[in-house]
Amino acid sequence: MAARMTREEAAGYIERFLAGTDGPKEWDWFITVRKKDPEIEKIRLICAGLPEAYPPIGREYCGPSGLRVLRELLHELRRPE
Repeated sequence: MAARMTREEAAGYIERFLAGTDGPKEWDWFITVRKKDPEIEKIRLICAGLPEAYPPIGREYCGPSGLRVLRELLHELRRPE
């Protein structure tokens, strides 16, 4: 079953992940549970694929370019529609 999520809620998940203030399983839920909104689902898939597209250096989730993608996605989600 797909989860309902607003653009602002999705932005919150990304923002907390980038800040390191997300809960222990919050990011895992965000990237593994399908979303009903096609735009947010597309963003979820991008986020889930970042470690493969931009391999981490050390223990990070993804490389520096992947973190830049996350910041761009956050900006896109917060841009007025």
